[in-house]
Amino acid sequence: MKKVILGIVLALIMIFNTGCEKSPSKLISLTFKEGTNHSGVFIFKNESDYEAKYDDGFQIMKKEDGRWTKLEMINDLLSNLINTPLKPGTSNELSVDWEYVYGRLPKGSYKLIKRIKVNNLNYDISGIFNVE
Repeated sequence: MKKVILGIVLALIMIFNTGCEKSPSKLISLTFKEGTNHSGVFIFKNESDYEAKYDDGFQIMKKEDGRWTKLEMINDLLSNLINTPLKPGTSNELSVDWEYVYGRLPKGSYKLIKRIKVNNLNYDISGIFNVE
């Protein structure tokens, strides 16, 4: 009986320990620094142990009635597929001009979404900003 209980306890410890490791997406952030209604500067910060890569593609959502909704593009995004590295423990300043793709944004709360790749897995990282 003691062996069964010990086995169950060890199994539970292993299950809970596997959930303790943080996902790279929780350790990579995108923070708004400054901007206007047509462009913004964000800080990409990598506090993970993994190198992340990103290109210049992005998506913008607007908060309406407490929910995030996709903005309609007025022009297709011409994305450069070159992967910019974001090494562990570093940060990059990211300038984004969304006027061509979305136009000038009216007052409101927005979220810029960037897709990153870490160890061949894709994660969406977002940074919230306001247009006054």
